[in-house]
Amino acid sequence: MESKHIIIVGVGPGISMSVAKKFGKEGFSISLISRSADKLVGYSQELFALGIRNSVYEANSTNDKMLEHQINMATIQHGAPKMVLYNAVKASSGNALEYDMEAFQKDFDVNVLGALRVAKIALKNMETNGGGKILFTGGGFAHYPDSSYASLSIGKAALLTLVKILSQEVHSKNIQIGTLTIMGYVQEGTFYDAENIAEAYWNLFHKNSEEWEVETLYHEN
Repeated sequence: MESKHIIIVGVGPGISMSVAKKFGKEGFSISLISRSADKLVGYSQELFALGIRNSVYEANSTNDKMLEHQINMATIQHGAPKMVLYNAVKASSGNALEYDMEAFQKDFDVNVLGALRVAKIALKNMETNGGGKILFTGGGFAHYPDSSYASLSIGKAALLTLVKILSQEVHSKNIQIGTLTIMGYVQEGTFYDAENIAEAYWNLFHKNSEEWEVETLYHEN
């Protein structure tokens, strides 16, 4: 029997938890991976209160071995994931010329290299287990950079490029790689409400290889 399991890397109260609730209510088991063990406990309890089966795993997206171990543990517990969502972000503000280089490198490690780490690990699982979707939360800064958020703008642009490159390198029809690029600020009660974005991820999950686009822009008409 095919597993109904998704893994979310980078968990917060907004998009990631809304995606977890949406997929969980549709019968999926949810694995949450985050560097904050204390917050994970709260998120897990929130999902269990809704009747959603879930497990939590502490890992930092900058740690290759820890990430691989925890994703493998989630796979053992719930079966191979049909979707892996990378939602981790380090959103520091500051101009490029004034930004501390060490801080920039730390941002880039989370915003871009962490995404690559997760993609490589997820591909190993999916290639031998019938395929799936590897998705990334993109941002409008990839298209419209803001000098006051130089590091994040560069990170989102690099993430988009990375996703396009990965989609060129992966040739399996059973594995789709893409980004949902959020073209606005997440805000409750608006088009950019996290629950609406979760619905967009649900719709994206159900697209087949013929319909697939590497980048899906999420914006108001």
